[in-house]
Amino acid sequence: MSFLIRLANLKDKKNIQVFLDKYWKKDHILSLSDKLFDYMYKNEISKKYNFLISIDDKTNNINGLLGFIEAKHYDPFLPDSRNVLWYSLWKIIEGSDKKLLGIKLMIELRKLYPSLNQGTVGAGKEVLPIYKALGYKTGNLSTYIALNFEIEKFIIARGFSGKKFIPYEYLNKIKIFKVNKNRFSSLKTEFDNTAIRLQSYKTFNYVKSRYFDNPFLKYELWILKLGKEIGFIILRRISYKNSSLVKFVDYIGEKKLISFLGPNLCQKIMEDAEYIEFRCFGLNDELSKAGFIEIKNSSEIIIPSYHDPFVFENLPTFWTSLKFIENQIIVTGDGDQDRINTLSLLNRKNS
Repeated sequence: MSFLIRLANLKDKKNIQVFLDKYWKKDHILSLSDKLFDYMYKNEISKKYNFLISIDDKTNNINGLLGFIEAKHYDPFLPDSRNVLWYSLWKIIEGSDKKLLGIKLMIELRKLYPSLNQGTVGAGKEVLPIYKALGYKTGNLSTYIALNFEIEKFIIARGFSGKKFIPYEYLNKIKIFKVNKNRFSSLKTEFDNTAIRLQSYKTFNYVKSRYFDNPFLKYELWILKLGKEIGFIILRRISYKNSSLVKFVDYIGEKKLISFLGPNLCQKIMEDAEYIEFRCFGLNDELSKAGFIEIKNSSEIIIPSYHDPFVFENLPTFWTSLKFIENQIIVTGDGDQDRINTLSLLNRKNS
């Protein structure tokens, strides 16, 4: 079988959407929404889409694709030294020598962006051996929750036996506060200085474009401060029936500040939500010190792994990284894990 591998042009958009609808999932959200498709994948500089596609020479149809999201997609001024590329959609159709073509797509993408760290959040367990064989480090996000000690009856968190946090305060007084949208721009210098210090791609422009200019989901920014040290928590509130949860989507800042995020501070963030959920890699020690509970696959407590739609199972989220950096933090906000999946959220921001 012969095929051509290339970056997708603007005219390939409809064919990609048809491919996703037919071979990934019927009524895939990216096949239904041009607005979401463009927001996530349209490269305004190159006038291409961030998909590497394989074209069958005989049929001239797409027989495989690999979607990707550059950090630079959200901040075009980001230096290449801090740019990261996350794989998002990787699909080869049956009869296309799946494994070899899939690997070929990945290798070609690495050739196109040879200096960038590449990887994914949300990899399938069955493909982890392929990643390992190609030199990627692999792991999974740990799931931590902080339960609301004022809630008497839990609707979302299931199998809860009654264990509650004991309210307390640290001797070191750490400040925590929510940032109003009209004050967000005043934090540009602090964001950019933090990103430079941590060698992170999560600059002011990145956070603004990725989260606060997001046309589909509503995010909140909370700040942790201890002296001159600062940390930025990005979260969103997710409703279910007559209850809700708080999902930490991203954290940018000094790791140790998370250690001070005890029950009283969590209570301030939660308001009337059942719990805070934080799926991440690289903050296990800090979250444990803060009193968060780790939810493992076999845990008696079950919290939904997905929220659009809700899936009430403790499912793992696997990640991969080609150029893994020690002390790296990986979160659900990386890649495409925190996006809408159904029409119910397509035309409104979740609140």
